Amino acid sequence: MTDTTIDRIRRGLATHFGIDAREVRPTTVIADDLHADSLDEIEITMLLEDEFNLPIPDGAITGTNFTTVQDLADYIARCLPATQGTAA
Repeated sequence: MTDTTIDRIRRGLATHFGIDAREVRPTTVIADDLHADSLDEIEITMLLEDEFNLPIPDGAITGTNFTTVQDLADYIARCLPATQGTAA
C-alpha cells in the first residue's frame, strides 16, 4: 500500500515534534497545536524537501501561508509531478 501525501507529512511532523502520528491530523494547526516557531518552519521545509525530493523556496512554509497540516499536503500535492504524488 502506498502512503498518501498527508500520511507522509503526518509521520514527518510527528517525528520532528516527538509525538504520536495519530495526534497529527489534517486539521491540526501547526503553530497552535504543534507549537511550531520560526525555526520549526525552516526544519519543516527541509523535512518536506527531503521526504518528497522537492525544492521549496525559502520562506514558503510559514504560519501565514500554511495554517493546517492539510494546507501543507495541498501545497505538496500541487508541486509534485503527477507520477510521484498520491492522493492527499
